[in-house]
Amino acid sequence: MARHNKTGWAADATETEGFVSSLPALYGDQLEGLPFDRDKSAWPFRHLVRSLAGSKHIKGGRLQSINQGNVGSCVGCMGSRVADLVAAADIHQRHEPERWPTDQAGRPIISSPEYCYGASRQVVDALGRWDGSTGSSMARALKEIGTAYQKTYSSTDLTRYSAARARSFARRGVPEPVLAAAREHPFRASVRVESRDQAVALLQNGYAVGICSGLAFSSRRDRDGFARRVRPGWSHAMTIAGYLAGTKPGFLVLNSWGAWNSGGAGLLEDMPVGGFLAHWSDLAGVLRPGSDCFSYGGFRGFAASPFNWEGGLGW
Repeated sequence: MARHNKTGWAADATETEGFVSSLPALYGDQLEGLPFDRDKSAWPFRHLVRSLAGSKHIKGGRLQSINQGNVGSCVGCMGSRVADLVAAADIHQRHEPERWPTDQAGRPIISSPEYCYGASRQVVDALGRWDGSTGSSMARALKEIGTAYQKTYSSTDLTRYSAARARSFARRGVPEPVLAAAREHPFRASVRVESRDQAVALLQNGYAVGICSGLAFSSRRDRDGFARRVRPGWSHAMTIAGYLAGTKPGFLVLNSWGAWNSGGAGLLEDMPVGGFLAHWSDLAGVLRPGSDCFSYGGFRGFAASPFNWEGGLGW
């Protein structure tokens, strides 16, 4: 049985609160005023499925999981997934005049998890021979540097995920040609997510949420697609990519361990590989005041955006 790294979230309240204090208060105010409806499901992951159609990342209509391997790069995998989910919704929900990045053969590509992991360490001067990162440093890296993709930059080939490369970037830093390219595509805004209702509002408006927590879940989904909480917990980062309304509400969570789980999918016939539904009540202690959970916005993509993000997220 595969052994999954469960210790990639290295909580650092000082870094997280420092980053949050640097964000304009307007972002939080706008998030509080963002309309939402608890009785309406939302599945922004389907925008990403649409954007990645024809690539190795979609098989049988299902979004494939990132597999971080034996390195504690879950924060980078989460950052990559949240970034791509938001960028896809920019195109398919917000109808911004963007195009999706492709490889030399014209196939859609995703943002590089190794880059995201290394950048999240480098941006806070935390390079070294240890594993892990924080949700806030991931948000900081995407905002203050930007996003790089699974392509070749000078002599650095990021076309396929490599656990060894993720570890190298976290220890020694991201090569300058990759950083230079990433600076062309920042997320100009970030906001901390501190309640389940805020998460619902974000998902319904075409955003995703990166969560860092000590929760752990079963590798077996029930017939409705839900995974129960288990112990001991993980120190782990994952992605919220959907919301299920109704009498049994919950959130669609994407993990970064490949095809690590199995079971039913309920109404989600296109359940992403490695995904599961988490009960509404289970995320109360994660999406709370003081969390290390973030969403990103204001992506500078691959065409001019009609929106002016200088004054705030512009929800």
